[in-house]
Amino acid sequence: MFSRACKPLKKALLTRTQGLNSVTDGGNELFEFTSGRWLYNERSQREARRTPFNVEAFCRTACAATGATAVTQISKISESINRVLLVKFENGSEAIARFPTRLGGTPHHSTASEVATMEFLRRRIGIPVPRVIERNSRASTHEVQAEFILMEKVSGRPLRDVVDGSPLSPPEKLSFALELIKLQKQLLAVKFAAYGALYFTQDIPEHQRLSQFLAHDVSPHSVDSEFCLGPMPRRDFWRGERTSMKIDRGPWTTPQQYLLAIADREHQWIQEFHTPHFIDHPLSYLPQQSNVSEFLRDLKNYKQMIPFLVPKKESLVASVLWHPDLHGDNILVEETECDDEGNRQFKIVSILDWESAWAGPMFLQLDVPDFLRWGPQALTPMHDVALPSDLKEKSELEQKEIKAVYKRILVHRAYQLRAWPVDIINFHGRNELVALEGIMREPWLYGLSPVRQNLLHVVRRWDSYCPKVDLPIDIDDEYVLQHERAYDSYESLDKLHSEICDELGIGELGYVRGNDSARFQAVTEILAIGRKEFIAGGKNEDERRQRALVWPFQDTVDVGHNPRGVVTDLMDF
Repeated sequence: MFSRACKPLKKALLTRTQGLNSVTDGGNELFEFTSGRWLYNERSQREARRTPFNVEAFCRTACAATGATAVTQISKISESINRVLLVKFENGSEAIARFPTRLGGTPHHSTASEVATMEFLRRRIGIPVPRVIERNSRASTHEVQAEFILMEKVSGRPLRDVVDGSPLSPPEKLSFALELIKLQKQLLAVKFAAYGALYFTQDIPEHQRLSQFLAHDVSPHSVDSEFCLGPMPRRDFWRGERTSMKIDRGPWTTPQQYLLAIADREHQWIQEFHTPHFIDHPLSYLPQQSNVSEFLRDLKNYKQMIPFLVPKKESLVASVLWHPDLHGDNILVEETECDDEGNRQFKIVSILDWESAWAGPMFLQLDVPDFLRWGPQALTPMHDVALPSDLKEKSELEQKEIKAVYKRILVHRAYQLRAWPVDIINFHGRNELVALEGIMREPWLYGLSPVRQNLLHVVRRWDSYCPKVDLPIDIDDEYVLQHERAYDSYESLDKLHSEICDELGIGELGYVRGNDSARFQAVTEILAIGRKEFIAGGKNEDERRQRALVWPFQDTVDVGHNPRGVVTDLMDF
């Protein structure tokens, strides 16, 4: 359907995207997002990323902290949840400054926690992270008038840049994974006394922190009295109205307390507010996705299940620190000599972006970095890995593709076997449990169908979690049938949405990277054609009206009204 609209303009689009990444900073562009545009809700997206600060005061602060006499240049090097700036001084030295945006939760907690986490990693565990030179976590008390972290500029390049155009081979991936695993084993060796975010004790009021920090402190010269476990800075605890809600943000002494705190928080927020947000998934506006009573029903069911979902083994619930989003952009490396077979070797120089890291239950924390990952099917027991028995009967091209996939799965599983404790590897049903915990952090953001789909995945594997206890909730056939019908509709539009984004290079939430206005206009024109075709596919006037309402590439909060819940009837797309 949509591909017919794309083809006539695709060639023109590709020829109009030159100069995609040309960004020049100057003036207040240090404060503004300039790396791309959004197809919808653009005003809200930009406002959330605006980070004004007193430039002169920041230069004075940076010079005082580094011993330099003048700042010669400040340039933007990246921006998303944080604005990252390169600061150059008159003596030739350089530093990195990070300013949090409103997307990252409460600036005080996110800044203070990340600084404490980095210092704990560097001083207590020996993980390579940048040294913090100066920081401020309260804009109202500092002349810079913004929260910031000033840190050393470390050597090395992002792994993604190093391998761009020359992907890691399976042996190179495995070799790099072994280097990464050495560091991650150091993380897993440290167990915490409870569950929460790391802070310097001075940054958190006594009533918001726990007196005990580590589960077992074996250091003869402990630096741990400087640190404490405090409330979660993660943005799902602070988004929108949650900032002013009286909710439990931790720290917690059991995983059950943590899971129930999230479920109670979202139950309260949906019951009282259920407002749209510019980061809502575009398909959350589909029919039945904003049914408040059904959301509350599922959250109530989830809360009844939580006491039985937490594993009993102490090793699985041990409180450990883990990087929240490890990928090729936040691992800095230096290439060393190749091995005897000519495979590239890398040294890990630094690991960045510890914002929202926390000490959490091991069974929820551990994951596989994106550059080593091969889908959820690679998470089944190791003995399931095998080439198909009829491999020789397939064409040469098919054999090559199958073997390539097989090697990627082996790398994924080799990482798990070497990096993870055996109890995690053998925890059947863990994938479904982790996925459910993730989506329940902000269920309204995704819509009812994906929430219910994840809930039912766990229900169907109940015996994996609690084989001696009956399911504590009532799930009847009508509930399942209604969900399956709604989810079919959801999946159909999700497929269309993914095809459009893949075809046109559209990122998350309608993001179009770069400042090429010609490309942005071309994408807009193609989408206009696709929208007309999509609407015309309705069987009658009412269905065409509803299709216009659920088209995923349109303003949902900038238009000044709440479109969620407008469409209530199920439709076939």
